[in-house]
Amino acid sequence: MFNSNQLSNGDVITCTVTSVGNACSILPVSSNALTAVVNPLPVIRIAPRDTIIAPGTVLGFHANTTGNILSFQWSPADKLNDPSVFQPSTIALTDNTVYTLTVESDKGCKFAATASVKILRVASMPNAFTPNGDGINDLFRIPPGMVTSLEEFSVFNRFGERVFSTQDPAIGWNGFFKNEPAINGVYVYTVKGIFYNAAVKMQGVVVLIR
Repeated sequence: MFNSNQLSNGDVITCTVTSVGNACSILPVSSNALTAVVNPLPVIRIAPRDTIIAPGTVLGFHANTTGNILSFQWSPADKLNDPSVFQPSTIALTDNTVYTLTVESDKGCKFAATASVKILRVASMPNAFTPNGDGINDLFRIPPGMVTSLEEFSVFNRFGERVFSTQDPAIGWNGFFKNEPAINGVYVYTVKGIFYNAAVKMQGVVVLIR
């Protein structure tokens, strides 16, 4: 049996048998020729393909394909208003979702394409922290997942002095200034960064409590 996934449409396949040893004939024998018929896979284009939306947003998809399409299927069906139509809209999304459109041509060829929808989440910064060394709420930091790239996270005291600054979202302020414990009170913070392709700019106050 001959198997191959390297054939192109129109390739000609033959089998030639050559005798060895004390065979009755030394002439090679060739089979009849078979011409391969390779049907092209459908091409799917989905727009938008990768996008970021606010929580609760409804997004419409525009899809088109090449070839004669016999059937199609969207998934996950429960996150579409009507998965039976070719140009569906999402439900009001609150979670990141990857949608898949699978099509089958009239020749039985199947192909799938995906579209990713991410939810822009604006996290809330803490409004107080207690840097007393007990291991609980000792750092004032950016909540995980709030930014994908940080330009600046700074904290200022009431005199306008910068008491802390970082470009690493995993690092927080430990409540010290010039190697001394900062005094109790209200501090101002600023956050500048990127969440995927969206700019994040925040300013607020945090209370240091010992």
